Amino acid sequence: MHAAGADFDHLIPTKLDCRQCHESNETRIIGFDELRLAAPARGHQKTQLDELHASGLLAGSLPSAPDAVQGTGLERDVLGYVHGNCAHCHNGTGGPSSSFDMRHDVMIENTVDKKTESDASASGIRIVPGHPEESILFLAFSGETDNPEVKPMPPVGVQLRDTAAIEHLRTWITSLPSQR
Repeated sequence: MHAAGADFDHLIPTKLDCRQCHESNETRIIGFDELRLAAPARGHQKTQLDELHASGLLAGSLPSAPDAVQGTGLERDVLGYVHGNCAHCHNGTGGPSSSFDMRHDVMIENTVDKKTESDASASGIRIVPGHPEESILFLAFSGETDNPEVKPMPPVGVQLRDTAAIEHLRTWITSLPSQR
């Protein structure tokens, strides 16, 4: 494959690899919930959820309006990105691979100045305010470490990392008031 100006080999995950994430969520469908569908599709007046319901693809009554991602600017962008890309596994349901909850409304309290809790990754602090280079979550997401105990996140499909998201996360962590 060719992306971002460089060739790379895209590895296709096995069914067992896919189960790591898809079985960590009650719906087993990644990225399909009322928060992600609560905005109008480009060029439409109704929300995506309303459009799906009106088309007959969703049965029953519509859920109540979801809580919006809070915060402003960079923090809201980071919380929204994490909710959309991490919370389908890290959702606090207790399922496989859901070690802690990273949904937008609890992500900060579950990561900032919080120790890692399992042997699934390196021991340390998930997010060290002001210090992305010491934050296990940042290192796992960015791949900027030689520590073999830091497991890459996501566990599959990281042949090409989202450099813009990495920089947003780095900037956000750097902006958090350090306790040092």
